[in-house]
Amino acid sequence: QMELVLETVAKKVEWSAFNAQYNDGTTGNRQMRGLDQHCSLSGGNIVYHDTDGDGTGTAQKLNFDVIAAAMKKLYDAGAPMRNLVLFCQPTALLDLNKEIVNATVVSGKNYGILPRDRNVGGVDIDTIVTPFGTIGLALSDFLPAGSNDGKKNFIVDMSFVKPVFLNIPGYGTMFVRDLDQNDNARIAKAVYMEMGFDFGPQQYHCEIDNVSNA
Repeated sequence: QMELVLETVAKKVEWSAFNAQYNDGTTGNRQMRGLDQHCSLSGGNIVYHDTDGDGTGTAQKLNFDVIAAAMKKLYDAGAPMRNLVLFCQPTALLDLNKEIVNATVVSGKNYGILPRDRNVGGVDIDTIVTPFGTIGLALSDFLPAGSNDGKKNFIVDMSFVKPVFLNIPGYGTMFVRDLDQNDNARIAKAVYMEMGFDFGPQQYHCEIDNVSNA
């Protein structure tokens, strides 16, 4: 059962990493600022959205050119681009895989996909080679909705992402407590912790808006 609990914790942490909205606890539960909100802060948000190069603003397919163009925006903004990973949904990864396989087999191109044999920040990833360096590919089921019909995908520089754990006085950073605090009904247990992420400067990451989810 503890294994299932920890799996649930991992899913909640991943959801929060992208979607959480900051709350200091004054009017509700304390909550971190997720990557979506973090990247939307004024003064440094980097967003790429240009469907097939025509700027229509509709849901776009994830392809090699989209990834390279988004990385160029990071480069132009002066981002270090040390250890980039693109988090995308399964549909987008299938679109990208179809394009790359077709280009390699039919057109004889080679986008330099490296096998899933390395680990970045606990995430197993593939790697694609672009004119602006290599970038890892990772799946997530918790990406936020885009401004139209698609999903927001994120290029994240994992070199600047650090987990932060809040120390609970008398308990530490993570502990097991009774779910029912009644002395006569201490049956269920719960894992309790408070954590967030330090993402570093928002201009070190890039949002790709409205990536097709169909």
